[in-house]
Amino acid sequence: MKNKLLVVLTVFIGLFAFSSEKTSMASTAVQDAPKVLLVYDSCNARENKEKDVDTLVRILMSMGRQVTLVSMNDYQAGQLEKGKYEAVVTMINWPSMDFENAAFEKDRQNFKGKKLHVGSNLTKSEQQEIPGQWVTLNEQSLL
Repeated sequence: MKNKLLVVLTVFIGLFAFSSEKTSMASTAVQDAPKVLLVYDSCNARENKEKDVDTLVRILMSMGRQVTLVSMNDYQAGQLEKGKYEAVVTMINWPSMDFENAAFEKDRQNFKGKKLHVGSNLTKSEQQEIPGQWVTLNEQSLL
């Protein structure tokens, strides 16, 4: 009887130790994942684009990135530097609206990590970072 109790107790302790080690490894992996700041202008429910922001977050997470999502209006000066981000993604989801945040534009311009712009309305500083001649194309230009 004592041997059975000892075996059950040993198995229980082994399972507990294994599951807590696995949980610890998973939480460490998430903490060590490269951090990305995703700044978006609007969810744009008017044009049924509210899922576009969520889709981009899921894509970045599927690539093993830890994503912090913040709207352009809520971005605070220095947030990009304080967060120790590997990359910043600017998403323009409602190009016909004019969302500006001078603090974000300044921080993004000074940011030394990777930068990605999704959507239209690149700022002049973003255009200067990419060599070449800029031409604006619309849907009719592609036909």
